[in-house]
Amino acid sequence: MTGKDKAETHKARVLDDVARARAAILAAVNSLPPEKHREIFLGIWSSYELVAHLIGWDYANIQAIADIQAGQLPQFYAHHDRDWQTYNAHLASEYSQES
Repeated sequence: MTGKDKAETHKARVLDDVARARAAILAAVNSLPPEKHREIFLGIWSSYELVAHLIGWDYANIQAIADIQAGQLPQFYAHHDRDWQTYNAHLASEYSQES
């Protein structure tokens, strides 16, 4: 197996792991009754906000890929603070929807 083949195999494994983790998170959230979706369970986060935050990072990372390909730093770097708290809150707010 060549180095390129090994890299592709590793990449496929990582992407599969991410897909499985995402499916597990969504299954856990979907198993909750609707009245629990906004109940805080992790620090300041509800399951609803956690999913919105993850969706926001998906879009931020898609943009980051375009930024890197253009030879620029990812735009989200401009929003860095301690543990990305402000940006995470922004993403949770921006990507929150009722469904």
